[in-house]
Amino acid sequence: MPRTHVSPNAETLAVLEGPALTAPPLRPAATRRPGFTQPPGLALYCAEVLRVPHPTPAEERRLVARMRHGDRDALDEMAIRHLGLVIEIIEERRRPAADPFELLEVGNLSLLSALKAFDPEVEPDLHAFIRFCVTSAVDRAVCA
Repeated sequence: MPRTHVSPNAETLAVLEGPALTAPPLRPAATRRPGFTQPPGLALYCAEVLRVPHPTPAEERRLVARMRHGDRDALDEMAIRHLGLVIEIIEERRRPAADPFELLEVGNLSLLSALKAFDPEVEPDLHAFIRFCVTSAVDRAVCA
């Protein structure tokens, strides 16, 4: 039985089943890392995710405060707004033989874990904390 991959935006990936949709690559071939090929569906997912802007510092502080009080909507918004960082890290760390969908799954789960564990009193830089957690998880998955 083939392994299925779940992403935060499964509906977007399901749309790719139609033959009329073709998505441009995330980066032009000349600027892409050698050996990094994007399977069908990944380019569209990346394009959609990268359209979402990162939060401003004021928005980030507001969302972190709401997250610390258990606001699930704030956690969801923060996760969606940092998915582009996960894609960036995967492009930096991925080896040609690694399954990009598995790395997305690992990266997205570690993003959620990092957001839940983040404490601004211990680590004031959320972006650096997320980058550390996601990079560590992706590196472990690539080496496994």
